[in-house]
Amino acid sequence: MLFTAPLPSRIEFSGASVEYVRLGSGPPLLYLHGFDGVSPDDPFLARLADHFDVVAPSLPGFGASTHPSWTRTVEDLAHLVQMLLRSLELEGVVLVGASFGGWVASELASRSTEGLSCLVLADAVGARFSRDPLEREIVDVFTVPTNRYPALLFADGEVAASAFRSRDFDSLTDEALVRFCTNREGLTRFGWAPLLHDPGLSQRLGFVDVPTLVLWGAEDEIVSADYGRRFAAAIPASRFEIVAGAGHYMTIEQPDEFEARVVSFVTGGEQ
Repeated sequence: MLFTAPLPSRIEFSGASVEYVRLGSGPPLLYLHGFDGVSPDDPFLARLADHFDVVAPSLPGFGASTHPSWTRTVEDLAHLVQMLLRSLELEGVVLVGASFGGWVASELASRSTEGLSCLVLADAVGARFSRDPLEREIVDVFTVPTNRYPALLFADGEVAASAFRSRDFDSLTDEALVRFCTNREGLTRFGWAPLLHDPGLSQRLGFVDVPTLVLWGAEDEIVSADYGRRFAAAIPASRFEIVAGAGHYMTIEQPDEFEARVVSFVTGGEQ
């Protein structure tokens, strides 16, 4: 059956105007996106919508969401996401964060799990665990040439090549160009320095008190599987799982496996 992507909706609160898509039915699931934002036609959203009432916002400063002057840090974004949950009157939420969205989700859950039933992190960034100042745990995506960037995100060369073709700026519409640049600006604003992490988050992860699944692409070249194991070890009620054949953007590269792992975790294996 052909999937028709839903049109984005918009909600306003606390000086923010947040774009989001909502699809499916079932327990509420809030998806927080990675470096490059979220699109209504992302295939993994449709897969999750077979099981959940999926809400996928563009974080402030990304997509068509505005950037309120008071959102200066990822911690601010986490507070805003909590307000989004309240504004949409969502309870018992499955909070899913991928890549940059995993950082936001971790900040939120480390401060309060009010309204959450569980947490899923996929190839998250946001924490520093090593005490060695010379050890680089997160690749500096801001210094990677555009033609090498997709190869860092995907394990499969063909997928990476397809992603690179989608960044052929000469063929993009003005709307797509603006969205790409907005997402890049948002990532730079919140992740430039310190590089894609909050120095205190590794300690605050110990306050996460809901069941947590930490999923990691076996071939993630942005943050390695060892980094993922450190992330999971810092969260008390967590389990760590590797997804074969996946790089940093597991949700795009292995959407069926991502769906299966999330559904199995939330339902306790009962589908």
